[in-house]
Amino acid sequence: MRRLYGIIPFLLLLVVSCSSSPSDSAAAGAEELTLRTRTTGAISSVGDVKWYHFRAVETNRVLQVRCMSDTLRPDVDLLVTLYQQDGQGERTVIYGCHAPEDATNPANLTLNAFIDAPKDIYIAVRDFKDDEAAADERYYLTLDYAGSADGDDSFGQATTLSPGAATCPVNTIGHVLDTDCYRFTSTDRIYDVAVGFNAFSGTQVQLQVMLYDANGTLLESQTGAGVRNFHLVHHLAAGEYYVLVSDYGKDHFDNASTYQVCINPQSGTESFENDTLGLASPADLVDYGQTLVINASLDYREDRDYYEVTTPLFPDGFKVLSVEFSASGTGAYQVSLVDVDSVPLMTHTYSAGSAPYTTQVRIDEDCFLLVQPATGERFGQALPYRVALTVHDVEDDADMAPGGNDTIQTADPITPTANPSLATPGKISFRGDADWYAVTVPAHDRPLVLEVYLQAPVSPVEYTVGIMGTQLLKTLTNQRSATVPTNLKTSLIIPANSAQAVYSIKVSDYQDDEGADVAYALRVDLKDIPDALPALSPGAPPHGWTIRYFNEASSPVQSSITLEYNSVLRRSFDVDTTMLDFAQAVVQTGTPGPGLTTLTFGWIAGYVDYQGDQDWYMIDIQPQDDSADWYYEIFVDIYAAASDVEYIWKFYPDRNDNAVVADRTSGYDGFIASAGDLTIAADTLNMRTPSAGQGMFWVGDPWQGPAYFSISDFNYLLDAGGNDNTEPDEDWGAYGTAPYYFRVTLIYHPGVSYPEP
Repeated sequence: MRRLYGIIPFLLLLVVSCSSSPSDSAAAGAEELTLRTRTTGAISSVGDVKWYHFRAVETNRVLQVRCMSDTLRPDVDLLVTLYQQDGQGERTVIYGCHAPEDATNPANLTLNAFIDAPKDIYIAVRDFKDDEAAADERYYLTLDYAGSADGDDSFGQATTLSPGAATCPVNTIGHVLDTDCYRFTSTDRIYDVAVGFNAFSGTQVQLQVMLYDANGTLLESQTGAGVRNFHLVHHLAAGEYYVLVSDYGKDHFDNASTYQVCINPQSGTESFENDTLGLASPADLVDYGQTLVINASLDYREDRDYYEVTTPLFPDGFKVLSVEFSASGTGAYQVSLVDVDSVPLMTHTYSAGSAPYTTQVRIDEDCFLLVQPATGERFGQALPYRVALTVHDVEDDADMAPGGNDTIQTADPITPTANPSLATPGKISFRGDADWYAVTVPAHDRPLVLEVYLQAPVSPVEYTVGIMGTQLLKTLTNQRSATVPTNLKTSLIIPANSAQAVYSIKVSDYQDDEGADVAYALRVDLKDIPDALPALSPGAPPHGWTIRYFNEASSPVQSSITLEYNSVLRRSFDVDTTMLDFAQAVVQTGTPGPGLTTLTFGWIAGYVDYQGDQDWYMIDIQPQDDSADWYYEIFVDIYAAASDVEYIWKFYPDRNDNAVVADRTSGYDGFIASAGDLTIAADTLNMRTPSAGQGMFWVGDPWQGPAYFSISDFNYLLDAGGNDNTEPDEDWGAYGTAPYYFRVTLIYHPGVSYPEP
């Protein structure tokens, strides 16, 4: 009632401040209104006004007037005005309200008037501006007192319903605060309390349906904006039950919108047959690898389907129970495995229509499968489902002992090896399984490269490999393992350390919810970064030249560069500042023509030592004389024998002179030129950029200052057919066989800042 009282001062203010009188002749022909009776009319001509009269005799009550239409995009903008008439025949405006001008939705107006004394109420309905009319646009007028009693508002006054009756009672929310009560008798069975709402277009009533037992305990409540059909399906023990129907919030009424209440007994469904652990249905798995299929349904809100899963004895390894759950329709299920003490082993919420849910759970003794409606599921009909159960005898030495290598503290030692046949086998065989391994790296005075490889056939397990030192260093994942074999690989540079160190490797499922009786192979290796380059075979482009080796392990740190991959990811790399120093170049004046100077730097060689490694070289772009305008023509040679590594170079002018550049071609800090091996095939790389016939590669005096060349592996994301490359392509190494050889040549053009077009 607080909401109704809150409007009384406002209504009284209207009585005082707004005063006018309709013409006596117009009001004299007013149509009489009756409480809770719908009256219809239309504004049939321009200027038409429809008048209605009601004698309000119940005092200290709120009279609520409702005016609605069912016309979309109506021509008439309805205006409803309430008047009161005093003993001298004077009529004063109490309240007025109109539909929005040029609205697209039907009119829906509610006017409240406080009746402080018996009085005559006149109601005028017209077009808002008296300039439009539509004889076929009907409006509907009803009025009632807020909170009027209609004789069925309590359990004691409840209307009796007969379950399964051929006809069902029809009612309305006839006044503000109206609550309609019904009772029926259960004979210990399942019932569907069905309420159908025949809502009038534009109604503000939102039904709420509640089911109580004889003790007044609420069993279920359903509501929802726009909901037209309610089904409260329950198994009800013998006794009396009550159904309450009201407007949600109890602040609207609508005699034009009817609802129907039916109590429908449900036949052909199970009732408390396996609703407890003690009454669980048998689910006997006689043999390992045998699949048992259960087709059943949840038939009422309280339904719980328990199945006692018994498995064969004497496994060679340990038992893993595979569960596959599926359902069509729109319901939501909660699927659980519990032990004999009802302690959950796993729980999953499944929405009908989704892809089948599968999981594998390790069980050391028989257990129970439980299927029930998900929390919050508004049960309105039987929910059928299908479960397939299979028990596997899994042999996995790492998990044979309790706990096995499932923690970092119980990690199995693994020995580095370059031989793939000596890889360590393992299985992620059940939900939550994790295999931990420990690699001990001895003390070393130079950096090492730690390599990690994981291979597995197609399986449900989305293999994830995490590598940890004192913190998580890298994570690898195959999220397409159900269709693409797993082939994960990575490498990390291990800094020099005067003491031995332990690195941990965790193999698991990406979301820890899958397992399979499928073996993976894990291999790690430790590589020394070579001290020297391999001998070049005659005929290779750098053969016979002096070659400087950029060695990740022994080259001193001279400077660093920050590379932005995106807005959040950055990495820093060491930079060599000497190998492209102009003092190191061979200078030839008058070459390749008069006034020009050619500067040839020596060959530089190196490796991509680990996954993601890049070698960076700085070149300080400065003029060769005192010319104000100048530019350099640039040529880059790169050679490498065939290997898995696809070497590419990129050129970055440091336009901001801040040693920060961006790995993109767009933007002020991006690279402006790149070339190299862009194919997956392991081919010899022998390239000069630009080659004959290509456009010139140059930098001019506006870019005077530091610039950088980087050399890295090209990560090929597409295969030769243009499809996603499913093989890992972030390569490194090629130690002893295929380093890159890289050379820069400049031609100095004085007197101009850029080439002539």
